[in-house]
Amino acid sequence: RNEFENLYSDLSQLASVQENWNSYGSPAPTEPSIEKARSILSALESAQLVPSKVMPSAEGGVAFVFMSQTENRAVLESLNSMESFILLYDRNGNSKTLDWDDSASHRSNLLDRLKDHLKGANLATS
Repeated sequence: RNEFENLYSDLSQLASVQENWNSYGSPAPTEPSIEKARSILSALESAQLVPSKVMPSAEGGVAFVFMSQTENRAVLESLNSMESFILLYDRNGNSKTLDWDDSASHRSNLLDRLKDHLKGANLATS
């Protein structure tokens, strides 16, 4: 199976996550947040942006985690509130949050910014 097939399978398994899954009171992902995450994963697949993993979000929802060969990292979250965002950060404590937008032009811009960030672009200029 390819990486995306595995990620779609992992995403489907999040439907069985229980409330308080991390023992810190975090809500389980809801079916709508999982469905939105499935749509986001499809956009990531089209852009050939492969998350390192998919997991429940501590905020309630789904989180895609991105690692890179640079100091830069990212998390793209689809929350139970139906809000979605990308958190760009580096290992030096810098971060920037970008709101996810489902419109094709905005989504393309966000995915380009995510790609540039993971390639090592400075947060101040990304």
